[in-house]
Amino acid sequence: MKKVFLIIFVLSFLLIIYLYFSQTKQNNKSLDNEAENTNINLKPTISKVEDSSTFFDYNTSQITLTDSSVVKIFSNLDTKLTSKDAMNKYNCNSLINGGFYTKDNKHVGLFISEGVTLSNSISHNLFNGYLSITSQGKIDITNYPKINSYFSIQSGPLLIYNQNELKLNLESDKNARRIISFTTTLNEQHFMVIYDKNSPLNGPKLSELPKLLNKLENQNSFIIEDAINLDGGSHSALLSNDLKLSEISPLGSFICITN
Repeated sequence: MKKVFLIIFVLSFLLIIYLYFSQTKQNNKSLDNEAENTNINLKPTISKVEDSSTFFDYNTSQITLTDSSVVKIFSNLDTKLTSKDAMNKYNCNSLINGGFYTKDNKHVGLFISEGVTLSNSISHNLFNGYLSITSQGKIDITNYPKINSYFSIQSGPLLIYNQNELKLNLESDKNARRIISFTTTLNEQHFMVIYDKNSPLNGPKLSELPKLLNKLENQNSFIIEDAINLDGGSHSALLSNDLKLSEISPLGSFICITN
């Protein structure tokens, strides 16, 4: 009889131990799932990063300046000149489109041309940067308006600022030809177009641009100080001696390089 009680006691003890560890394991699993769900809910939106082979599916062309005094910015809302006509009228050696404009034919944010303010600065998450030129011809890309500039346009988004690659969290994003302006630590000003080899109006997504610029840095002997996105897609144009990419839709403004 004692043996029977002893066996029952041992079995009961083992059953209690089994139930204890099973419940502990289940609790740990629940905590792991809760942590995993928390990570999913709090996980930030990461910019899409393409591999190098995708990057080389795009054509790029750059205009590099060491003297910014030859750069001027003009509004095109009233005159509605084509890029070719504007290039001839203002004797531009090269021409690039400027910033964005609205459906009711107004510049988006700050626009200053030859010291005259045509549109005031606005606060906007996407159009969060400014390309400005002083009366002495110095170009700056900033995250704040320089209202005393001789030329200035508000555009965006900023892609690199103070040598820091920026992450872009966009509600919507699509492929399109891109026009970018950036400055380097060599005191150079660059205007660059990125477009698809097979479809010149197509190109990378906005969210891909910071990584593409980082790859560009790695291939060249410069460090990008600041970079900003200008208008793109059908509203973009870059005309130079080496390349002629014209717009499909009217340009709201253009950047003229006279020498």
